[in-house]
Amino acid sequence: QPVTKTHIIQDFEELKKWLSQISPNQPFVFDTETDSLETLSAQLIGISLCTSAENMIYIPLRHQETLRNLAIDEVLALLKPIFENPAILKIGQNLKYDIHVLANAGIELQGIGSDTMLESYVFNSASNRHDLGTLAKKYLELDSISYEDLTGKGVKQIPFAEVVIEKAAEYSGEDVALTYKLHQLFSEKLHATEQE
Repeated sequence: QPVTKTHIIQDFEELKKWLSQISPNQPFVFDTETDSLETLSAQLIGISLCTSAENMIYIPLRHQETLRNLAIDEVLALLKPIFENPAILKIGQNLKYDIHVLANAGIELQGIGSDTMLESYVFNSASNRHDLGTLAKKYLELDSISYEDLTGKGVKQIPFAEVVIEKAAEYSGEDVALTYKLHQLFSEKLHATEQE
């Protein structure tokens, strides 16, 4: 797999240092991992961020390996000014969901740069599948880890909080790296179409 290893954030100094590279000149991709697909009740389990397809981090917040979680209130206090700054562009896949999840955590997302799900729709509205796994396979020829690969299926499915942090980081980091690559690809293609 051409995806670099995702760095798991272990303490606040490390997180502050990583976040210091984000600015209005440096857009970033983010993804939230939660305990539910119900937007109104979904609680954060972890957050992944990247500034390129080689620079991904995962912040564990509510995993069962409690000793490795970072205190969620302190993490949110660090992220809030960045996520609420309209001058710093954020990129994601299906941001409608993440907007609700962040709102539940007291963050009002500002500065939405792009949503790869919408970019994919603009680029090819005839396709009826715009999920990340499908897009990565179709446009990048990359197989990605599926949610079921991590959690299992049906009655045996485990909650995301029970997923080992290394596995969660690999999955979530891959998501932001693929989103970053897809955004690059779509913006180039959409830009080229405008030039014609």
